[in-house]
Amino acid sequence: MPRKVVLAALAIVAVLVIGWAINTTTPPLGIVGTLGDTRAYDPPSTGPTTTHAYDPVPAGDPTTTHAVDELPAKVVKVTDGDTVHVRDQEGAHTVRVLGIDTPETVKPRTPVQCYGPEASAQTKKLLPVGAQVMLRFEGPTEDRYGRLLAFVETPEGDDLSEQLAYGGFARVYPMSSRYRVKETPHLLELQASAKQRGAGLWGACS
Repeated sequence: MPRKVVLAALAIVAVLVIGWAINTTTPPLGIVGTLGDTRAYDPPSTGPTTTHAYDPVPAGDPTTTHAVDELPAKVVKVTDGDTVHVRDQEGAHTVRVLGIDTPETVKPRTPVQCYGPEASAQTKKLLPVGAQVMLRFEGPTEDRYGRLLAFVETPEGDDLSEQLAYGGFARVYPMSSRYRVKETPHLLELQASAKQRGAGLWGACS
């Protein structure tokens, strides 16, 4: 047999042997790990992620975002200075007012705090039962407890958070808080004015 034919045959055999070795040792696409490991490959997600500059959530993680920025509603009840019950065409809702925190009056296992009754009374005065109000949303609009997270516009067109901060009926969440909102710098200015005047809790509570 001519030498060239023999060399060609040997080359073909070598290629076949190498191909067989690769097929038996290299895992197919979609399989990762060492030889014999047949766990399915789960490639990392390359899609965009969402980050928020602030987290306006007074309690719990956000669960819902409404498609609208404003929602008209009617006041049903005021629980305390920063919690209001309203009703709209979709039903009844509990609203946690954004940007501020009033002293506790009805929290379980928590004593009534200084200036809490006065803060509740002021909110009841600004939001009488049956009054038409406007809820204004910012970012996530519902927490894990099902409460709406919103600013509340009074029947006179004033912002409830601003009114309570300026009157010394509430403390404003600082910029370092996870509950800060876009209006926090303005609310802090109103709180500073209340402190300077000794208004509300700033004069009555140590």
